[in-house]
Amino acid sequence: MKNIKNNIKIIVGLLISGVFAISCNEYLDVNENPNSIHEEQLTPELVFPGSRSQIYRTQANTMMQFGNVMMNSWAGNSYTFGSPFPKEYTLSSVDNSFYNGIWNGIYLSAANFDYIENVNNADHKNDNYVAMAKILKSFYMQTIVDLYGDVPYSQAFKGQANLTPKYDNDETIYKALIENLDAAIAIIDAQDPNALEASSDIIFHSDMTKWKAFANTVKLRMLLRMSKVTGEMATYRDQKLATLASATFINEDVLENPGYAPDNDDKMNPFFLTWRVNSAGSAPQNYNFITASEHIAIALNGNPNSFTESYYQKFNGIVDPRRSRLFTLVTYSGFLLDRVLKV
Repeated sequence: MKNIKNNIKIIVGLLISGVFAISCNEYLDVNENPNSIHEEQLTPELVFPGSRSQIYRTQANTMMQFGNVMMNSWAGNSYTFGSPFPKEYTLSSVDNSFYNGIWNGIYLSAANFDYIENVNNADHKNDNYVAMAKILKSFYMQTIVDLYGDVPYSQAFKGQANLTPKYDNDETIYKALIENLDAAIAIIDAQDPNALEASSDIIFHSDMTKWKAFANTVKLRMLLRMSKVTGEMATYRDQKLATLASATFINEDVLENPGYAPDNDDKMNPFFLTWRVNSAGSAPQNYNFITASEHIAIALNGNPNSFTESYYQKFNGIVDPRRSRLFTLVTYSGFLLDRVLKV
């Protein structure tokens, strides 16, 4: 009898636990955090604008600084900061942390573009998003290849499924990126009647004619970068150039705007916030840290008479009218271009 009672207690206990578990599951199902969306609920319409604006942050911040310092356009303001850009000026301590924000930022967002490319699209409803994702992934991955050479590509973007993707040959990746652009153009040209308007397109607002022109422009830029290749790559380049003989190219600025506003820092354009002023009207540290390099200042001013070195004679005294658009003009000994981009 005692065993029977004990068994009954165990059974009742299991039943109560089961009911409690079911109740908890149902309770949690009803009250899930709407901001913690499941992956299967992520549509291209939801993924695209965030991916595009996030990768722009990498472009407007880390890539902007790296490019301008390396081309000797920007310099560190040594009058305000002791030793600006020590790694960049001396190439000391250049390791895997050197501008790793470019690598990390581009790969993370490119993975989102890859996700859009591979979304279930048997009905062709997401054609426009797939085409846009292909174009942007090619646009940004070209930067990665140009900077690093051989990088992960064919096995990249697998997430937890592959944490150690192989490094592909840079020539192979270049071809893959160009083929991806061709695939995007083909999708746009097909104009499938089931394709939905890309309502969350924060660049061309679902104008696929402009997206095609942009794809042609990116393709042309990549082929021009191949101007010195030889052999099979030269043949490939010439074949692809021939396909652009009658192509239309983009003839306007390619801008993205998810709804930037000066209300608070989170809403501001990341370029403006990083380099010019914050929502409170105060200049960020970078505004005083960055100044025009001597080279760009003299070039834009057309080699003023104060500089007699033969190196500067090539500027022929021609003042570049864009100087006041690029930098804030500050008078010093007759001339000087100071501070960072004026936007």
